[in-house]
Amino acid sequence: MSGNNLERDEFEDRQYRVAMTFILGFFALLGISIIYYFITKSLDIAEFVGTLFGGWVGTIIGFYFRERQVEQLSQSLKEERNRTEALTNYIRQKSDEIWRKLEGKT
Repeated sequence: MSGNNLERDEFEDRQYRVAMTFILGFFALLGISIIYYFITKSLDIAEFVGTLFGGWVGTIIGFYFRERQVEQLSQSLKEERNRTEALTNYIRQKSDEIWRKLEGKT
């Protein structure tokens, strides 16, 4: 089980690094295009970089953080289900004990 968690952590870490590399690369290209704008007074490169990469960066950010929230909610639901099942089993045991005691008295 812990080996599986280790592989998952490594995958998530790699996924995070790839996402951050892409996002930082976008901002680096955008920064270069802004410097180019100040030198040439032309927004052509800034528009190109924004158009070409802006949607991808938005998609990566949306996917990465949405996925984290869904995983956290899923884990929370699993924990709650396990807690509820344990409580249900405990109540069933107590109920059975009470019924046995009542049946023994009659």
